[in-house]
Amino acid sequence: MGIAVTEHAADSELERDLIFQFLPPYAKHLLDNKLEEFAAHQQSYAKELQLPMLRYLSLLSKKQFHQLAVDSARDLLTALAQNNAEAFISSSLERWQSNMLPNVISRDQIAVDDITLIWHLRRLGFIEFLDTYTNDLVTWKNILRELDAFTAANETRACSWYVKTQRHLFNELQRLNGIGNFVWDIKTNRFEWSDELYRIYDLEPGTPVDYESIMRYTHPDDLEKMQSNFSPLRQPPDTYDYNYRIVTASGVLKVLHARGTLQSDANGKPVQMIGTLQDVTAQKQSEERLILFAEELRASEEQFRLLVSGVKDYAIFMLNPDGTIATWNLGAQAIKQYAAEEIIGKHFSSFYTDEDRARRHPQHELEIAVREGRYEEEGWRVRKDGTRFWASVTITAIRDETGTLRGFAKVTRDLTERMLASRRLEETVQELERSNKELSSFSYAASHDLQEPLRKIQTFATRILAKDASAISENSRDLFNRLVAAASRMQHLIDDLLTFSRVGTQTQMIAPVDLNALVDDIRQARKDVYDERRAEMRVLPLPTVIGSAVQLRQLFENLISNSLKYARPGVPPLISIDAQRVTVSLKNSAKRSSRYHKITVADNGIGFDPEYNERIFEMFQRLHSRAEYEGTGIGLSIVRKIVQAHGGFVEAHGEPGVGATFTVYLPLNNPEAESV
Repeated sequence: MGIAVTEHAADSELERDLIFQFLPPYAKHLLDNKLEEFAAHQQSYAKELQLPMLRYLSLLSKKQFHQLAVDSARDLLTALAQNNAEAFISSSLERWQSNMLPNVISRDQIAVDDITLIWHLRRLGFIEFLDTYTNDLVTWKNILRELDAFTAANETRACSWYVKTQRHLFNELQRLNGIGNFVWDIKTNRFEWSDELYRIYDLEPGTPVDYESIMRYTHPDDLEKMQSNFSPLRQPPDTYDYNYRIVTASGVLKVLHARGTLQSDANGKPVQMIGTLQDVTAQKQSEERLILFAEELRASEEQFRLLVSGVKDYAIFMLNPDGTIATWNLGAQAIKQYAAEEIIGKHFSSFYTDEDRARRHPQHELEIAVREGRYEEEGWRVRKDGTRFWASVTITAIRDETGTLRGFAKVTRDLTERMLASRRLEETVQELERSNKELSSFSYAASHDLQEPLRKIQTFATRILAKDASAISENSRDLFNRLVAAASRMQHLIDDLLTFSRVGTQTQMIAPVDLNALVDDIRQARKDVYDERRAEMRVLPLPTVIGSAVQLRQLFENLISNSLKYARPGVPPLISIDAQRVTVSLKNSAKRSSRYHKITVADNGIGFDPEYNERIFEMFQRLHSRAEYEGTGIGLSIVRKIVQAHGGFVEAHGEPGVGATFTVYLPLNNPEAESV
C-alpha cells in the first residue's frame, strides 16, 4: 500500500495528508506493550539532549514530569495507531499556536531547537523498540520510511509556522516603533522595503521604489544631506546616522531618523546599502514643544508669582497636605482680612463656620480633592472679624510626577453681592409673576366692563335710528351712524386685545390637530363670503400637529381673512395653502438645526412692500388707512404670538400688486406646546 502524500497550500503553510501502512500496527504494538518504556526513553533522552523547553518544566515533580511524558507518548501512539497522523500534527500545532502547551508560559518560549529535537527524540524512540516488534528487515525499512515522512511533515509544518510567527512579530515591532528596514541594490537601483516603510511614506505596499523616488519625497531643504549620505561613492563599510525630513505621498511632513551602512563585494566595490528608517516626527515635535514650554515656563514663573500675589479679587493660596496654609496673596488678605504672618501655618478650617467644623466639612473637602483631584462648592465662610461671606471655593490636589500628594491649591472668591442680587432677582421675578396675574385679571375684567357700555351705545343709537329717524335731521342721522361704527370698531379692538392677551397665558387643551379638517371647517363656515367674492382656495395635504385647536383655528382664520380683505379690486381672490417638512438652521440656539412643518399661506392680493416683512407683525401696524381697509392692526400680531406659543416662528413676504405669502414653521416635536 505504501505512503500516499498529497501536498496543498493553506494559509501559506504546507499541509500533508499522511496515510501509512506499516507504521500504524507498530504504533499499536508500542501503545499496548511498551507505553511506559517509550515514555521513559523520551524523558531520559530529553534530559540528555538538554531540550531547551525543559527549563520551563523544571518546576514539575518527577511524578508530574513522568506523567506528562506518558500522556504525550500515548497521544502520539494513539494517533498513529489509528492512522490519523495529519490530525495529530494539526492538533499539536494548534496547541502550540494557541499557547495551550501544558506548563509552558507562552509559545514565544519555544526555542527553534525544540522543533527539531522533539521529533528527533520521537524518531529515536521508535527505532529503540523496533526489534521488539519485528526482525524482518523489509518491514524495518518500510516503517523507517514512513517514520521519516511523518517526521518531515511535522518539522516542515512547525518550522513554517515558527518562521511566519517570527516574521509577524518582527513586522509588529516595526509598526509599534515606527521603524522600517530597507535594502538598496546599487547595481539595479531597486529598493526592498518592509511594510512599515510603505506606511511611513504613505505608499501602497509593493509600490516600486528607486533612488529617484527616494529623493523626490525628500524635503527640498534636506535634499543635499540625503544625496551626500545615500551615495554609492562612499567607501564601505561606511555608516551613517542622521535625521531628515520628507513630504509623503499624501502631502504629510515627517521627520525620519536614518541609520545604516554601505556593503561591498569581494573586490571592495559598493554593492548594496542596508539600514532602517524611523518616524520620529512626534518625538521631534514633543522635544520642540518641551523646549518651548520650558522657555515659556522660565519666562513666566516670575510673572505668575507676581500675578498671583497681586490678585485682589481672588484668594489664591497653597495648603500643605495636612491642610495648613503655606502661601497667602493680597486677594486672600482682602477677602479674609488676615495678614500673611497671621495665618500662614494655621489650618484652613479657620475660615469655616462652627457648624461646618463640627461636622468635619473642611476635612471632607480635602478627602474629595485627594480622591477625585478637585473639589468645588459655594457656601458661607467666615472673615477674621467674624462676619460671614458667600464664597465660591475650588480646591485642587497637587501631585508630583510620581503621583505623590504635595499639597492643595485653593481659590476662593467672594460672591456675596452676586448671591444677594440673585435673591433680589428671584424676589423680583416672583413679584412680576404676581403683578402679571393681577394685570391679567384686571385686563380681562376691564375689557368686559368696557364692552358693556359699548353695547348700550350701539343698542341705543340703533334704536334711535330705527324709531326716530324721521324726527331727526340728516346731519344727526349721519352722526348716529358714525357713533355706531366707532363703537363697533372699539368692540373689535377690545376683542382682538383680549385674544392677544390670552395667547400663552391661559391653559389650552393640547392634542393632535388635523390641519386639513381645521382649514376645511373654516372654509365651510364662510362659504357664503367665498362664493360672493368668487374666491378660490387650493389646499394641498396638510399635517397633523400638536397644539391648541382653538388657537390654531384663530391663526388660520386671521391669515385667510387677511387674504380676502386685501384682494385686488376686480380680481377673484386665490388662496393657496401647502405644507412640507424641512430642516431649519437655528441662530442663537443650543441646537444647530431642527425639523419643522413649513406651512405656506399665499394669495394674489395687493401685496405690500418687502420693507414691511418684519414690521407687519407689530401691534397696531397698519399699511393702509382705516377708510381703505377695516381692521384693528392686531390680527397678525395674534398670528405671531400663537405660532411662538407653539414653539415655532412665522415669516412674511410681500410684493406690491402680486400678493403676500405668510410662512408658518411649527416643530415636528413640540415640547413648547405644553405651555400654550
